[in-house]
Amino acid sequence: MVITPNGLTIQDRPAELPPPSYEEALGEHITQWTSRLNTILAQAEIRVRCDLSGGKDSRSNLGLLMSTGGSAWKERTHFFSNRSRKEDYRIASLLAKLHGFRLNSGGWQPPLQSAESTYRQWKYDCLGIYGPVYFPHTRLTSRSILLYGAGGESYRSFYPLISPEEFIDRHRNAFPREQWFREMKEQVLEDLNRLQGEMTTPVHPLILHYRNFRDRCHGGRATKSYLVAAPLASKLLSAAASLTSPEKLASGQLIVDLLFNLNPALSLLPYDDPKKSPSLSQLERLSRISLPANRPEIQGEVFGMRVTEDVVEPYDEKDAIRLMFEDFQDAVTHVKGLDFFPKEYLEGARRTLETALSNGRFDHAVAATEAAHVILAGELARL
Repeated sequence: MVITPNGLTIQDRPAELPPPSYEEALGEHITQWTSRLNTILAQAEIRVRCDLSGGKDSRSNLGLLMSTGGSAWKERTHFFSNRSRKEDYRIASLLAKLHGFRLNSGGWQPPLQSAESTYRQWKYDCLGIYGPVYFPHTRLTSRSILLYGAGGESYRSFYPLISPEEFIDRHRNAFPREQWFREMKEQVLEDLNRLQGEMTTPVHPLILHYRNFRDRCHGGRATKSYLVAAPLASKLLSAAASLTSPEKLASGQLIVDLLFNLNPALSLLPYDDPKKSPSLSQLERLSRISLPANRPEIQGEVFGMRVTEDVVEPYDEKDAIRLMFEDFQDAVTHVKGLDFFPKEYLEGARRTLETALSNGRFDHAVAATEAAHVILAGELARL
């Protein structure tokens, strides 16, 4: 689909040839995304937010922004870091001080939606798909783009590099009946075998699991609330990953190569955890890429709905939690006789909701997982 100011046309897509080498694929990723960000930053109506933590993934997005050159990346981007995560915030503040950009300056917030709309959207998008509870309290708008760090852990070992059988067996206690556990294990192993059969180069099965399930469900949530640009989830980076060895992929070499070629000094600054710093062996194995000396010329435009006014609805997270509590209480009446949830499980979920209702928030999204599972079971029991 080719979009121009005069409209759109549908054209046959030429066959894509695989890149000849890992280095050329990584260089194509950097060049394309630098060009895309240049185009986005040139649009006066668009607000860009870049989340910064203390890790490599969000820093690679900062490196891409810096590679656009000039000062637009500082002036047009709202950088955000969560103050409650002290080490993340400390490192993000250090990066801001060293590179002269403002942190948590505000001015980016997309329009909010009501607690009722938020809770309804959470049930539609996440219930039965993703356990931890993040309420999507903003509405999609084409004027706000989130530069998102999701996707980086698809190119390193998030899970321990053990056999999938051993990994699944660690979760046996989560199933009250042996039969249910066996059925789950067989299904997961069947899915992993199918995914491995689709790969052109070997990839550890738990990295494949992360890519196709955890990352898709966790990282994919944001696309329901924000217009997202996620360079690390790009097919361009996936092409580079397909041309490296399983050992280098599992070690996290790809993100180290990406960061170093974007900005060597940036890649070597401290992280929230010293273990995230490039190791000596990773630095010795670096793949160096020849990139264009000048920033890409801005040739594109961003097309989207021209919003004249953002309608903001009042939002209070406590109201969304209250709706969840009401659903939970209704669900309990339907699942009590099913012999699926132990009494302690139901009581723990209830206490979590009561505490969250009192505090106006969950201590962590994972804390609400048990309550979400009960609500799901209640919905299924009514079918």
